[in-house]
Amino acid sequence: MAVVTAYEVELLTVQYTSALELLLQQMNSRLRGAVSSKSGYVGKMASPVQYLGALQFKQPAARGSTLTPSVAGYQRRWMTPNDRDLTIHVDTFDELRTIVDPKSQLSAAVQAAANRFFDDLIIGAFFGTASIGVDASSLTTETFDSGSNFPVSVSIAEDFSVGTETGLTPKKMVEARRILRKYENDMDVLTPHIGISAQQESDLMSKMEVISTEFRERPVMENGKIGSFLGFQFHYSERLGFDSSDTDQRLVPVWLEDGVHLGVWKEVSTTISQRTDIVSHPWQSYSMISAGATRLQAGKVVKIRCLDASGGSLTI
Repeated sequence: MAVVTAYEVELLTVQYTSALELLLQQMNSRLRGAVSSKSGYVGKMASPVQYLGALQFKQPAARGSTLTPSVAGYQRRWMTPNDRDLTIHVDTFDELRTIVDPKSQLSAAVQAAANRFFDDLIIGAFFGTASIGVDASSLTTETFDSGSNFPVSVSIAEDFSVGTETGLTPKKMVEARRILRKYENDMDVLTPHIGISAQQESDLMSKMEVISTEFRERPVMENGKIGSFLGFQFHYSERLGFDSSDTDQRLVPVWLEDGVHLGVWKEVSTTISQRTDIVSHPWQSYSMISAGATRLQAGKVVKIRCLDASGGSLTI
């Protein structure tokens, strides 16, 4: 039987660190810089842009006849604000029992949550229903890839060009670029953006067209990352959505910067106060944010369906 000395019983201690780190999570907005954005909106609804339809020259009538004016078609897109808040208490009694000060890391976690909120709004706007109308009292809806605003389909099938379900392929990206050009987007000037998750990145890295220098002078991959490929700007996000009826289909967005708009009614703001009406008088952090997003034009966003069984984001 082992003998336990008084030294071991009474003097041994356990040491804890005062460092506090955030669990793995998306910290920065991955998409806000790739869409048009504006702050300072007010009101229950806002129209970020107005559009003028295409005009067409007509053959003149007989000499001496009166002029027949053409009617210009105008269109507005609308968005509504989404209000969110976040309240956190730091108990005074709890602070007396720890050497860890969580306040600075709590602030970082709040900002990270706001950045994810912006990305979720943008992702929802890619393929969501857009509101159209002259004013807020006469709105109609535009469902993605249906109706007269979509004369050419903007969805690329999961089995495009191969007849079987596949992930992201160069052929799907070429088809997305063709669709954007078909809608008269100036692809010589505009840069197409594409959102991908880790699975789509892995899909592309396994393709010879991407990893081999036989297809181009400079490699696509540099330092283990995909740079520019087929003219696309890549944006990594695990928060991209899945098909509601087939959870193995990741809905990958391809868009132009002026095709989606993020409107901010209120940037994230935080107020720190002490709650003297609550036991222990805790410090309260109260944060609020308000923003909305919408697709701006039918032919500026394309959906690529990709086989992806990896699941969604691990961050709430």
